[in-house]
This record gives sequence, C-alpha cells and structure tokens, in this order.
Amino acid sequence: MSWALPEAILFLLGLLLLFGYFLSRKVFPNTGTDAEDNDPSGHSPCDKCGEPGCGGFAKELLRGGSDDIPGGDGTDGRACPRECGSGDSSAGPRATKAVIRCRGTRVSLRYHYSGAPACRAAARMAVRPKECVNACLGFGDCVRLCPRRAIHMVQGIARVDPSLCDGCGHCLGACPLDLIVLIPAERGLAILCKGPEGGPSSDGACPDGCTDCGLCIDACPEDALVRAAGGLPEWIEGRCTGCGLCVDACPRGVVILLHGQAGMAQEAGARV
Repeated sequence: MSWALPEAILFLLGLLLLFGYFLSRKVFPNTGTDAEDNDPSGHSPCDKCGEPGCGGFAKELLRGGSDDIPGGDGTDGRACPRECGSGDSSAGPRATKAVIRCRGTRVSLRYHYSGAPACRAAARMAVRPKECVNACLGFGDCVRLCPRRAIHMVQGIARVDPSLCDGCGHCLGACPLDLIVLIPAERGLAILCKGPEGGPSSDGACPDGCTDCGLCIDACPEDALVRAAGGLPEWIEGRCTGCGLCVDACPRGVVILLHGQAGMAQEAGARV
C-alpha cells in the first residue's frame, strides 16, 4: 500500500498530537478545582458553615434556619465567612422602603431651567435651579427607574408610595443629589430634608425643610437622635424604640417613622 505524501504528513501530525496530549496529562495532572471531586464530603473551599457551598447553606436556611446548621452560631469556629453573608442569617433579608429626603414643595426657584429635562443634567449647572441646592430637582429620573412604579411626582417633588415600594434600591443611583435612602420598613426613621439650606442660616430658602431647632433630639428619651455635622439630626437605629415622640415634636413634619402598615400609611399621607 502506498501513501501520498500529504496523507503521511497528516498521519504523523495526528500521532504527534496524541502523544502530546498524553504527555501533558502526565506533566500537568488535573489538580481538580472542583471541590466536590476532591472532597468526599462535597464541601467547597470557602465553606466554613458545614454545608456543601452556598447552595447547601441556603437550603438549610429554608429548612430550619441558621441554628440548625453545624457551626452556624460560630461555637465551633465554622461559622459562614463574611464573604458568604454572615450575620443574622435566620432572619433573612430585612425589608426596607425608599424615602426621598426632601419635602420642599414651597422652595423658591432661582431661575427657570430650560435644559435637558433630567435631574442629572440640571444638577450639573453651576447654579442649581432651586434656592435650596439640596432640593429635589423634580425631573423624575427616579420615577423612570422604579420597576414597581412606586415613585411619582407631586408638586415637583418625588414621592414614594410605601405600599408599592419593595425596597429593591433601583432608584438609589438615579438621584444626583443622593436624596433617596432605604430605611427599615418596620420601625425605620428618616429626616425628610438634606439641608442645611433648610435652616435659619439660609434666610428661609426652604419653608418646608428642617429648621435645626433640635426639638426632635430633645424629645427622644433614648438618645436615638443626635446632632450631626451641618445641624441635621442623625438617627442611631440601635437605640430607637419606635416611640414616635420625635415625630410629634417636629414643627415642620420632616421626621417620619415607619411602623408596620399603619406607619407606612401615615408616612404616605404626610408626604403627599
């Protein structure tokens, strides 16, 4: 049998490739990055909670909570590491609601803005359109990003309907002034002003903003409100009992407290 030269060359190349393949298997053996192939228990390299990876950890949470997971309480040094979302895992993700930190429906205009109808465009102006530089610009960038349609415009200010908001956070990056925050849906407190332009030092630039009077701070029996830089109250969640005395003390109504469905309904009515 006679072979043509091209066929012989192809045959030799095939032999060389086959030889190279077996040689590479000997020189560079498979180290097995798949943890389930190397570990008879099926645990992944990052697993420190006693379960086969994050998927197994999640299944155990659904079945019985973190207390049923070996090492879930950290007593044997095998608690799930921070990268896997350690913490109070048994409680699950905490429900939150979005809040717009502005109530300035009566804030005056410096001028009539006629540029691109977008908050980000208006925020880039050397002088912003409203007297209060921290006032909601009112072009609805956040409205367009909300998948639940929980945000709408009222008198030029964005409002959140707590009954529709699921705390997804899509709206957070929409506001160029960072006026949108997420607070706990149950017993969450917020100051609906980002001032300090709303205070007396601004000659009444915002008649709806915080006046820096400190009455809410004085009314709190747990010291859960403290004066932060700029004069605005700052909420310390761990101290708050949800009594609502600070809400009653605020003469401008810029302190709101969510407390179950009743609190959410009260917040929605106060802001519309």
